Amino acid sequence: MQAVKLKGKVTENQRLVMEVPGEIPPGPVEVIVLFEEAGRPRKRGTGGPEKHPMFGMWADRPEAADPVDFTKRLRRGIERRKDSGG
Repeated sequence: MQAVKLKGKVTENQRLVMEVPGEIPPGPVEVIVLFEEAGRPRKRGTGGPEKHPMFGMWADRPEAADPVDFTKRLRRGIERRKDSGG
């Protein structure tokens, strides 16, 4: 299973409207809808990501020297887990 983040809109008559990129093949999909609750403002951070205590936690790890490749390998491992649904 592959994941793609799409943005869309729920209309007044409760229809979900979104553009689907051409690289997504026809067939069944599973959709998870994330939305902001009415009346509750979205929390904003107190600074950029470098202010977060976890920022840089992988900086000294040699296997993370190429962050793009490292992230792809982590995701592949998660997708292959039997409990991941993938």
